Amino acid sequence: MAAAAPSSEEVLATVSDGIGEITLNRPAALNALNINMIRRLLRVYAEWGRPGSGVNCIVVRGAGGKAFCAGGDVKSNVLAARSGDTASALEFFREEYTMNAAIGRLAPPHVALIDGIVMGGGCGASMHGAFRVATERTLFAMPETAIGLFPDVGMMQLLAALPGEAGPWLALTGARLRGHELKEFGLATHYLPSAQLPDLISRLRALGPRAADPSAVCAALAAAEAAAGPSPPPSRAAARRPLVDSLFACGNGSVGGGVERVSEAVQGAQLEGDDEAWRRETQQQLERMGLADCLEADWALVGHFVEGEADYWEGVRARLIDKDEAPSTSRDRARPPNAARAPAALQPRRARARAPAKMNKTMGGSYHNLAALEEARFSDARQVSTGPSPLGQAAQSGSALSLDSQSGRA
Repeated sequence: MAAAAPSSEEVLATVSDGIGEITLNRPAALNALNINMIRRLLRVYAEWGRPGSGVNCIVVRGAGGKAFCAGGDVKSNVLAARSGDTASALEFFREEYTMNAAIGRLAPPHVALIDGIVMGGGCGASMHGAFRVATERTLFAMPETAIGLFPDVGMMQLLAALPGEAGPWLALTGARLRGHELKEFGLATHYLPSAQLPDLISRLRALGPRAADPSAVCAALAAAEAAAGPSPPPSRAAARRPLVDSLFACGNGSVGGGVERVSEAVQGAQLEGDDEAWRRETQQQLERMGLADCLEADWALVGHFVEGEADYWEGVRARLIDKDEAPSTSRDRARPPNAARAPAALQPRRARARAPAKMNKTMGGSYHNLAALEEARFSDARQVSTGPSPLGQAAQSGSALSLDSQSGRA
């Protein structure tokens, strides 16, 4: 189960006994997502998610034994943007976020076998489904802040819903969780030793048509857990939860409370009172947001990083290209963050009136509305039962579902 599939295809998709199995098959790159993989996943999800597809349940895993998916190919993304091709860079994010939304809307239960490294874009490809299975080899992180980006792919909505202050801690620090810790913190729904994953697949296949019922899939997962034996003992990370909660708790509204303690531990900076109120309000809004809402916010924000935020380019250069670990950032670390900039950052860089008319017509005037884009793509896919997926055609054509080559925006 851990060995790389004997194929040059980067995404393998097969159906057996009503179980659709997807393998991210780029092990030399730790199964990091590129644009071709994302487009292939979009086509597969469109085809398997429609009524009458014959797919009762979807299982996704990574090849190679080291990683589920180590993230998106941000190195190629930044190199394209720095060469002036911001359109390609933005297209990558737009299609990735559309794929994240597609997973969240699937009718068949989606089971991600997170057996190895899962970071960044890999979290978006696994965490939005109904079931997430961690193993002893799982290593999770959202490390975007280390490259001057932000935790995207819809993860802010999921992190905000975690108990206590685990979400802010993971989002702001890029902290890592391993194995059973993902279940303890609420990121994984189940935990199995990697050697037991074949048994789980057998149990899912044995369900037959009942595999379309999430409750039946949940019962099969629980039975596999029980058969695997006792759960691991509580982890050290779980024991540190009270400390994390106390450091990142800001609910008392006091600048001298949790925020000050975090600031003293990290940089010595602290938020102003209005900024602290904004922080609490933002977390509450994230907890109320749905996945599509969160992805729309991600899409509005990521354009600022791709088109105009030099720290993102510099962060990727220092960490992934030159690997000197010495980014030269524009941020004055002695100054606290300015929350007043946040509302503007959540608006697209280009005026909405400049959006192509064809997109305004298609998207109802909201040219960064990923929920509408994803629905349009799925509607097109449902109308075609044979032949090439219109998802793939739209992604490579100049249609209303493609990135406008002049504006660099949808």
